[in-house]
Amino acid sequence: MYGRGAFQSYLLSFMAMFPDLAFQIDDIYWMGNDKDDYITSMRWTIQGTHGGWGIYGAPTNRPVRMWGITQQHIRNGVIQAEWMMFNEFELMQQIYKD
Repeated sequence: MYGRGAFQSYLLSFMAMFPDLAFQIDDIYWMGNDKDDYITSMRWTIQGTHGGWGIYGAPTNRPVRMWGITQQHIRNGVIQAEWMMFNEFELMQQIYKD
């Protein structure tokens, strides 16, 4: 995805599929300073229930738990770029475990 609009659409559709998501930051690391910018790396976990329609099909009401990593480049307090990774295959295994 590129741009704020695409990212916002993705997050809203994800929240619609998992309406009770609980987000937790497990670890965060950063380096840099106000002059040279910051680079951050954050490990996170979310838990919720597949309770809404979306790219994974009809709601199954199954509990899901997933972890991911997000990295950011921050300049003057503004995120310039962000990279996010999570194991989507593991998420699908939890939804379609039949």
